[in-house]
Amino acid sequence: MATSPTAAAAVPVVVELHAKSMEELLRLQSEAVKQVLTINQAIARKSRSRTPGYAPGSAARALRGPMAAVTAATQDDIRNEKAALKDRGSHQ
Repeated sequence: MATSPTAAAAVPVVVELHAKSMEELLRLQSEAVKQVLTINQAIARKSRSRTPGYAPGSAARALRGPMAAVTAATQDDIRNEKAALKDRGSHQ
C-alpha cells in the first residue's frame, strides 16, 4: 500500500517534534494557531463578499431593490404611528 507524499513527509516531522522541549512545542502550536486564524479570517472575508447582505454597500443596494417600496412603506407607517402616539400623549 502506497502512502501519500504528505503522510510520508509527516513521519520525519513527528520524530522531529519528539525531540523538542515543551516550550518549543507550545511556541510551534501558537504559531500554527495564528496561521489557522489568519486563514479563517481570509475565508470569512471571501465568504462575506460573495454572500448577499454582507457585501460592502449591500444595504444601499437593498434599498434600491424589489423590497425598497415595502421598506419605504413600512418606514412611513412607523413614522405615522409615532406621530399619532405623540399627538395622543400631548392631548392628555
